[in-house]
Amino acid sequence: MTMSMNLHPEYVTNDNGERISVILPIEEFNTLVEQTNSGFQENKLYFQESLSNIENGTTTTLSHKDVWESIDKHTKVS
Repeated sequence: MTMSMNLHPEYVTNDNGERISVILPIEEFNTLVEQTNSGFQENKLYFQESLSNIENGTTTTLSHKDVWESIDKHTKVS
């Protein structure tokens, strides 16, 4: 689950005034890292479960072509 944050970045600029780096308070940085890691773990678990379902035959797969045909069929405007 991703939660919105109110970030307080400070920008480091080069001589031309272009932003080249960002400084965040450590608490905000740590929260971003934690959310990223949590999201990765959620995705990893989802894909592991999906692969297991495919391997044990409890779900079926579709070809890329079939997926796009289904999308086209369900999104066409008459």
